[in-house]
Amino acid sequence: MTSWDPTYLPQIEGLVQRMLSQGTDDLPVIGSGEVSVVVGWPPDEPSVVLKRLPPCASASAHRHAALVDAYEDILVDRGVRVTRSHLHVIDSHDELTSLYVVQPRHASESMLSAVLAAATELDDRLRAALGGVLDAIDAIDDRVGLDAQVSNWVVDEDGGVELLDTTTPFLRRHGVPELDLDLLFSTYLPPLRPLLKRYVAPSVLARYHDRRIVLLDLVANLHREGLQRWEPAVIELSGTRYGAPVTRDEVAAYYAADRRTWELVHRAKRLERWRRHTFTSSVYPMLLEDHS
Repeated sequence: MTSWDPTYLPQIEGLVQRMLSQGTDDLPVIGSGEVSVVVGWPPDEPSVVLKRLPPCASASAHRHAALVDAYEDILVDRGVRVTRSHLHVIDSHDELTSLYVVQPRHASESMLSAVLAAATELDDRLRAALGGVLDAIDAIDDRVGLDAQVSNWVVDEDGGVELLDTTTPFLRRHGVPELDLDLLFSTYLPPLRPLLKRYVAPSVLARYHDRRIVLLDLVANLHREGLQRWEPAVIELSGTRYGAPVTRDEVAAYYAADRRTWELVHRAKRLERWRRHTFTSSVYPMLLEDHS
């Protein structure tokens, strides 16, 4: 990332805060993750992508940065190609700090989702790319998890794939997530947070450590991306790789349940955003689907 200069971060943080509080468009929005705002820099022709996590205590930000770095190291050691991140913790506001995960920006047409959208047949490049994702799923175990959805991968000319999203480091020790759950659930109503940590987080995070469930999630996500025509190809390529073959009925049931879950998630986040805007002076740290 030869064009990246971290001295711009205080300026970027100010622009992000203004965007969240006033709805300005000073920075191009590349996306919005489950716990991050994703913007491009520089504004006119972005060459890097910055994923800004919710402001938190300095110790939490530094610990999460170290965990992301360790997660990427472990994935690489296990043969998964990763777009490496530059991690920066900067002062934010109200004695909190913000963590930025900075990566080079890949051409939009090289995203796996875009390659699938443009393709009309399962050619050698696409077969290699989907096979590479399945190979990456092989790296999963009780210690290391993975989100293999197609929007998380970039494809090179030969069909090699590289993982983009390591912002949520799926690492466990003895079945216990190392991820800071307070940071993960900080965008929800305060009364909900302990309930989510105790009753929701264990099962939700555990599924990223189960190869077959990750495969099922990958196939079901094709529907969310409007790429369901590729479902038979992925099912055929995976075969019995992770136990019994995934069936289309399984995918349909999983997708329906997942859709209901994320609808509830986004309603809960919109409620917390309303609470902050109405009753506090704090700014909601994420962009939601309606961007209001």
